[in-house]
Amino acid sequence: MNYKMSVVSNQEYDVLIYFLYAIEKGLVTKDEICNWADKKIAEEESPTSIVLDLSLAKSLNEQFVIIMTFLHLSKITLTEKAFKLILIRLYDLLKKDEKEISKVINLIFHLKDDLMLKESLFKDIYDLDNSYDMFVEGHMSSSQLKKRLIDFFLKYT
Repeated sequence: MNYKMSVVSNQEYDVLIYFLYAIEKGLVTKDEICNWADKKIAEEESPTSIVLDLSLAKSLNEQFVIIMTFLHLSKITLTEKAFKLILIRLYDLLKKDEKEISKVINLIFHLKDDLMLKESLFKDIYDLDNSYDMFVEGHMSSSQLKKRLIDFFLKYT
């Protein structure tokens, strides 16, 4: 099997940026990244060297360092596609456990600091955060808040 040394596709780059952010925020496990890498190795005739390294990594921290080093990053800057992958992950988290609603909204709110947002998205994030405040204060039901959150996910994923 041949291995490409340093070139990743745009799609692979977006996934790697997503992994960095997801590792930082506790949204992904080492095994999930290993499974992704193992699948790439099985599917591709010439997987990149980073895919092999991620597959063999012994910890989530090691995977984080591998990606940061490979991409020559000192700071994570989200791409639009990585942002959408994070939103999909947060939506899946919410579907699995509705009690995670505060965590999901908090992470969405902090995404605004990590991505150059279009004004409409920036406004929608603030509206979502305000809706959560209204829920906490008893001015909105959990079903209303959940509907606003789902509408947000459907609009941006």
